[in-house]
Amino acid sequence: MAKRNRSIRPTFIIEDDAARETWSGYRGRIDGAKLAMICPDFRDRTVFVCGPAPFMRAVKTTLKEAGFDMSRYHQESFNFDDFTEEAQDKITDATEEIDSGVRVFQLEFAKTGRTIECPEGMTVLEAARRAGMRLPSSCSKGLCGTCKSKLTSGSVEMKHGGGIRQREIDAGMALLCCSRPRTDLVIER
Repeated sequence: MAKRNRSIRPTFIIEDDAARETWSGYRGRIDGAKLAMICPDFRDRTVFVCGPAPFMRAVKTTLKEAGFDMSRYHQESFNFDDFTEEAQDKITDATEEIDSGVRVFQLEFAKTGRTIECPEGMTVLEAARRAGMRLPSSCSKGLCGTCKSKLTSGSVEMKHGGGIRQREIDAGMALLCCSRPRTDLVIER
């Protein structure tokens, strides 16, 4: 990325030397002192973080302790366990009224025994979130495949971005983030 965009200047911090190799750069874990040396104007920036959970926690803690405006902090995760109450608070209230002229489908989640409603035109993932369910998801655009699930019965209209193969679709799999029910569904979740 740095080769294509000169405004990107990567800095590396390692925990330990590799066998037969010595590192002369930054060592240890990210902390306020290292952050200030690497990027003295970090308080004026927007921060995007992705990586192992301990790294992301360390960055977030370091920024909070330094008085960073956390509204400019963004964290990516492909781990369902990282879904937080903070993210849940951003989900639209499940009591939103549905127009009387809109068809409503029943979505049964076989493993959890939950049945929810999904208005025509809404994705399965959005309906589940509005009902307070926490399903694995990440990109919400049909790219990553995190929300891939087996449909036991029913059919969907799915416009994905490459996160699922045709043979998986043929086997009854669907990406819940970009699947809109055509019928009532039974989903193996």
